[in-house]
Amino acid sequence: MTLKNTAKALTLFGVLIAGAGCGSGEPAAQQPVPLLGPISTVTRVDQLDRPIDRFEVTYPQVAKLLAATDAATAWCMKGFGLAAPPSDPDALSDSVRQLRMRSEIYGFYDPADVSAKGYDAVVGVDPGSGDAGLPEIAQSVLNGRDKSGQPVLAHNGKAVPPGGCRKLAQDAVGGRPPFPGSASDLPDSGPRIPLTDPRLVDVNSRWSSCMKTKGFVYATPADAYIDPKWRPRSPSAQPTHSPDEIATAVADMDCKQATNLMGVVLAVETAYDRQYIASHTAQLTQYRNQIDAQVARADRIIAAGGAVT
Repeated sequence: MTLKNTAKALTLFGVLIAGAGCGSGEPAAQQPVPLLGPISTVTRVDQLDRPIDRFEVTYPQVAKLLAATDAATAWCMKGFGLAAPPSDPDALSDSVRQLRMRSEIYGFYDPADVSAKGYDAVVGVDPGSGDAGLPEIAQSVLNGRDKSGQPVLAHNGKAVPPGGCRKLAQDAVGGRPPFPGSASDLPDSGPRIPLTDPRLVDVNSRWSSCMKTKGFVYATPADAYIDPKWRPRSPSAQPTHSPDEIATAVADMDCKQATNLMGVVLAVETAYDRQYIASHTAQLTQYRNQIDAQVARADRIIAAGGAVT
């Protein structure tokens, strides 16, 4: 997958909130409810630092893995006399911040821009970019299948790698790179923060009461963020933000500040992060070693001009 296609695929609302959400480790009912540490006052996105962050893959690491994947893809496609999709090295540069702005726990948080962008959930995608901009035969060799889904075994007498050039390139770097700043790729899918945690239930209730005083009825901040009214009807829709969306998002941010919802959420996430880290020390070390090995492999592929042997 190219950098550009990866960014567009993962910037769309559905994937972003999934990547920013809770892990799927031990069932919530079996987890002891951890004690909270100090609850800070959160007023900015850059305050949302968590203990688990240091174990997640960074943007520079993922950018290198994707650059190596792109280089290997281009090398493979060149062997068939075909062009690969274009790359965009900076496509994921803001991905960690974008993930922190979105969560299934608190919905959306970016008090700096809501008065202009609302929930900032509409992402315009150029339908002629990425894979769609390639000739049909190039797409077939890239993905190892034709438009009907049938495997493509050869092109001009040369065998196409199983799964196509993209799969060959991904395998060369150790698989599809994880998304930077997301805990979902960690062992056991990262920390599990149950939405039923009593501290979250309490602060959500206070937030909901605050919203009602402003004329908006939502049970949780996530409900406000995922309201279908703010979603585009098609992936190629141009970004637009209605007055209703702006008003809802502004009220949402105001009520988050009034209840210090983000401070409570951060304290709860921190408590579960520490619980998870303590129970997954060996697995996390193995995971980090695996990522380091993938990055080293990516360095070698890039140095070889994308050649895979």
